[in-house]
Amino acid sequence: MYTCTKRFSEICVAHRNWKAATHCAKVHGYARTVELTISCTHLSHEDWVVDLGDLKDIRKWLEGQWDHKLLLSDDDPLLEEFRQMERLGAMDLNVLPRERGWGPSLEESCKFLADHIQPMLQEKTQGRCFVTKIEIWEKTDNRCALVLNSPH
Repeated sequence: MYTCTKRFSEICVAHRNWKAATHCAKVHGYARTVELTISCTHLSHEDWVVDLGDLKDIRKWLEGQWDHKLLLSDDDPLLEEFRQMERLGAMDLNVLPRERGWGPSLEESCKFLADHIQPMLQEKTQGRCFVTKIEIWEKTDNRCALVLNSPH
């Protein structure tokens, strides 16, 4: 199997893990970096796993989901207050449904990305390539990864 990695650096995002017993229950943010490990069993006609320069649509989608947004879970007890602040123009929200396994944590964010980026990449490569690992870094010292099985 061939693999390559694409990094999308420093996307500014805030989040709140309301269930945390630490300071993470407060709204805070980091510049997140996403690394996608992309795999295939046979190379393209250009002899690549994937044209890494042709992933700008994925970056644009990712920035639309995260850049300068506040990530909240849909069960946050202060959700209506945050929605009111959004209506007042104080912030942009991305409310993530827990029943889909999505939320503001790095772990849940990996699943959110996998569920969206995998089909985008599969369509782009006519099913030849797939994401086998998603890593998200916050700052330079915290990261989480989700390792995915090949859809083949």
